Amino acid sequence: MSLFSHVPLDNIPPCNVIRFSIEYTITLVKENPPENFVIQELDMFSDFIFTEILELYDFDYDDKSGGCRRFHFMPRFARLLPNNGKEILSMHQVMTYLLTIRKPVITEDKLASILKLDTIKSRFLDFMHDMIVTCPGKKPSSVRCDQVDRDQAVSNKKSKQFPLIIHEGVMPTQLTYAADPKYKKLFKSFLRMRHLLLNRSRASHDEQQSYINIQNELAKIRKESYSPKEVNSEIPCNEVLITGIRSDVCQHALIMPVLVNYLRYYLCLDKLNVKLGNIFTDKVLLKRAMTHPSYRLTFGMNSDHIRNSLYNCGIRQPEFGEKNWQSNDNRKKGIVNLVKIMSRLAEEEEVSSNIHHYERLEFLGDAVVEFITSTTLYHLFPDVEEGGLAVYRQALVENQHLAKLAKKLQLEHYMLYSHGPDLCRDQDLRHAVANCLEAVMGAIYLEKGIEEARRVFCTVLFEEEDLRQIWARYPKHPLQVQLPDGDRHMIKDFPVLQRMTEFEECTGMKFKHIRLLARAFTQRTIGYNELTLTQSIICQDLGLEEYMLDDTACRFARKGVPMKLQADLLEALLGAMYVDSGLDVVEAFCNVCFFPRLREFIIEQDWNDDKSKLQQVVLTLRKEGAEQPDIPQYKLLKKSGPTNASVYTVAVFFKGKRIGVGSAERYERVKCLAGPLNSLAGPPCFAFLEACKQAVPVQFKLVKAIQSSLTATDIS
Repeated sequence: MSLFSHVPLDNIPPCNVIRFSIEYTITLVKENPPENFVIQELDMFSDFIFTEILELYDFDYDDKSGGCRRFHFMPRFARLLPNNGKEILSMHQVMTYLLTIRKPVITEDKLASILKLDTIKSRFLDFMHDMIVTCPGKKPSSVRCDQVDRDQAVSNKKSKQFPLIIHEGVMPTQLTYAADPKYKKLFKSFLRMRHLLLNRSRASHDEQQSYINIQNELAKIRKESYSPKEVNSEIPCNEVLITGIRSDVCQHALIMPVLVNYLRYYLCLDKLNVKLGNIFTDKVLLKRAMTHPSYRLTFGMNSDHIRNSLYNCGIRQPEFGEKNWQSNDNRKKGIVNLVKIMSRLAEEEEVSSNIHHYERLEFLGDAVVEFITSTTLYHLFPDVEEGGLAVYRQALVENQHLAKLAKKLQLEHYMLYSHGPDLCRDQDLRHAVANCLEAVMGAIYLEKGIEEARRVFCTVLFEEEDLRQIWARYPKHPLQVQLPDGDRHMIKDFPVLQRMTEFEECTGMKFKHIRLLARAFTQRTIGYNELTLTQSIICQDLGLEEYMLDDTACRFARKGVPMKLQADLLEALLGAMYVDSGLDVVEAFCNVCFFPRLREFIIEQDWNDDKSKLQQVVLTLRKEGAEQPDIPQYKLLKKSGPTNASVYTVAVFFKGKRIGVGSAERYERVKCLAGPLNSLAGPPCFAFLEACKQAVPVQFKLVKAIQSSLTATDIS
């Protein structure tokens, strides 16, 4: 089928359409328009297919201004020529054929011959098989003819026996056993029980028997259901008209609403791209940033209308793909899926993602927005300490504020999402739009870099030009303003700076403003997370604690520098490197010192602390039918030491039994130390924990073995 458009369709990426769990790709190929046709013929054919036969009344492709339609469709019917040739039929021939063949399936003058002569009957049955027949005014107006049954003929008013048109349809899901409340409740219990048994090291006999009983109950409901999945319709031949269109044409025509909405959306994205400053050449990236996880490209319009048309006029037995394949990369399965993802490690080269919504870009955009606001606030407020800067940044990056910024760009008009319970409230929609803005910022960073993302964020943040100039042209660091050419001439006068040169010699770095490096070793500490371990290891490798400039450093001589302080020293060093030399130097440092540590960080599972592991494991021990699962309980046993350096001792209890004890200087940290690794790794009931612990290194060895075999094959 050919498509005519009144606007250029340049640089439109291929359209992916999902039919029966199979993904198809529609590619636009530009060609010269055919000759000898008029637009009215194309519109008449479109009305006949989409309105009269398929009844797609909500398929809107008209121009709202009252002019010509935005898109026109021309069928590409062909006839055979000698020597296996083919000729495309003109629209005049197509319209003449459709008008000529539009007549009752069987007329009274041909009824007797069709019922008596086998040769005529055979040709008639072959002709009618898979033909679309219609009866204007009925609901549905058109159906597919699967069989013609003359043995069960019906009589009209003149006692004429007319064969029956048999349509083999499909009962809507809402009227089958799948919509039975009892069946749905039982099926949820089945899924819950299966998940529990898969995560058990050994299921009891009662649990296995309960699982089998649920399966038998489901099978019984499916077998005894009074509403079968298949249903047949019988229509007398004298009551319907032949359309001349077969089911494969209707199946193909039902893709057109998807394509039209796809093209209209990309034309709308051009307007959004203009608002952003014509940044995007990769429109797929911008579309992904505007796609909510709830959105699924399946029909392009009302799903019930398309589904009914597919069942009534589409191919009777289409090819089905793998069920639920589309959601495999989006499903959240707890610790099992987390371990599986982490065991993949990272790809050596950049690869495309199978996740087509904005959550990954939102993750990136969140970091981009925080980086932009952090660096700008750091330079704009040189006298404000870390706590104040954190408050300012939080006010800028909080969800409510980002939703207001997204409103300025009218992102809610461009976001793709499915209407449902996830976004039925205004608060949920505002939250989704704010996430969409973060995804757009992440996409801008990938397309044009951090400076372009900074410009767009500034433009959206402020409407006044003077404020935009202040944000965009923030001053340099005070030390850089004092001595634009650097302060290394001060090294000889200050022993502290001389110590900094020792660090530079050990690491191969060289700061233009070495006082920035000195300030990096005086940062204060906040918070704790599991990535702190990796940062502290790099700090030890670089020997940063030896150069720490702090009057209280002597108190660490006996116990050593705390892990969190080591991590803070590394973060401060990265900040000083950025202020002194820019982002490229920081990236080079991370490539050498930080990223190689991530593999060890993943294999050792430092990303999952003992407290989290215990919580995840005990959830697998819950019983089916229990309202609330048993969870670990933490109890403070003892608090010792001075107020500013208290040591907490905490015990963890599970089902009334103490299973672990830990001590640390921070209460939240001691909960992680009271986890199960040292005391519960051995019992059989926690075999799931051991399986998760071994999954990552086993998968890593497997990947290395496959890579080695492929390398050996290439060499040979």
